[in-house]
Amino acid sequence: MQSKSKEGTGTVIVIVTVIAMATSSITETCRNDIYGLSCRSNHRRIHTSPTKLARATESFKKKRAAAADMLSKCLRLSLISQRDLLDIVRPSGLFPPDTILDAIEEQSKKRTTDLTHRGFLTPNTNIATAQLGAVVISGEAANVLLSEAGGIPQDGDRSLTRHSIGDEEGIIVQLGRPYIINKIILQLWDRETRMYSYYVEVSMDRRDWVRVIDHSKYLCRSRQVLYFEPRVVRYIRVVGTHNSQSNRMFHLVGLEALNSSDEFNIEPIGCVICRLP
Repeated sequence: MQSKSKEGTGTVIVIVTVIAMATSSITETCRNDIYGLSCRSNHRRIHTSPTKLARATESFKKKRAAAADMLSKCLRLSLISQRDLLDIVRPSGLFPPDTILDAIEEQSKKRTTDLTHRGFLTPNTNIATAQLGAVVISGEAANVLLSEAGGIPQDGDRSLTRHSIGDEEGIIVQLGRPYIINKIILQLWDRETRMYSYYVEVSMDRRDWVRVIDHSKYLCRSRQVLYFEPRVVRYIRVVGTHNSQSNRMFHLVGLEALNSSDEFNIEPIGCVICRLP
């Protein structure tokens, strides 16, 4: 995972673009392979799956061996499934057997979230929107969290997303694609003086979760602006652990996720102070 200030995330994108533009004699089939890999605009970085990248690199190597060797060095084999490493990458001859074995070993020793994933970078833009393909896959009234409907929910109103406290599945948002984010904004239901406790976890595969915010021992209300170290994220999970009212429900009115250019310091406990309205 790379933040926007680092070169790693976009390295292969730049190489692919330069190769595709510089080798005008390349066949149309190979050209389509290259342009199908990735592209770059001023506001975002786009990537494809490592398996597709390996296939296209093999095709390109037959046309431009020297350039393909340089491109091969940018492949992150540890992100390719073991089946594809053995069935696709190994027969291609692009990598020595020891390199493939090293990738398999890295997969076995590291958590999924600790691997160096590629992610889209859209600075200072909320990417947790229905327009960008985000959906709520866990939680009651899931279809309203990311909607643009206005109005403040009233007590007993079912037009807000919630889950029962004690349900560790919580509220899960699946982003439209992997994004590099370092900031999440939550809007808790601030009716009356009710306070909530909660934590936030992120994941790439919905199996291996990393807790980036832990407010399970804090009483929080209203708007929560949360910062953490940049990570490549596909899933965001918010789990409520306490409601100061007798109601055993955790209510979430809104959620935003973005890569912020704000300057901030991460406290040792990995959280920021809950903000009051």
